[in-house]
Amino acid sequence: MLIILLAILVSAVSLLRSGAVSGTTAGNVAFKEAASQAADLALTAAKAMLDEVASPDATDTGKQYYATTGTFTSDQNGLPDVNWADTTGFPQVKVTNGGLQYQYVVERLCSSTPVTDPYGQCTARAKAVQGPSSNQVGSTPLQLPQVAYRVTVHVTSPRSGETFVQAILNR
Repeated sequence: MLIILLAILVSAVSLLRSGAVSGTTAGNVAFKEAASQAADLALTAAKAMLDEVASPDATDTGKQYYATTGTFTSDQNGLPDVNWADTTGFPQVKVTNGGLQYQYVVERLCSSTPVTDPYGQCTARAKAVQGPSSNQVGSTPLQLPQVAYRVTVHVTSPRSGETFVQAILNR
């Protein structure tokens, strides 16, 4: 009888531990999903900011826009070595759902400014554009360079959790 009682006790303890682990895992998954949604908001804000940049060759630190890749060194994970705690230089945007906050930095993937040769100075790809002469049958579309921009997003949670997301935008 004591052996059966001991087996039931061990089973109950393992069931309680399993429930605690499941709750922690569910919380981690929920945080990761919320952080991904906040990163999506940051990427949308960064794209809107890029559309407002007056001169792509000029760095605008107020908008967290940097015209060349040489501004920051990279850490061991390939992320720009930014002091994210400097909320004056890199203001935090609060997301109302879940108390998350995000910050971002946009770097144009060019080695120098002003850019006179996008294919030689920048990471760029050609984009076919329909021009006035390309509406004729058999004409080749105009090829314009699209310069790449690297957006690094830093998302923090109320419990000091951190998530980093990087994306490449073309413009």
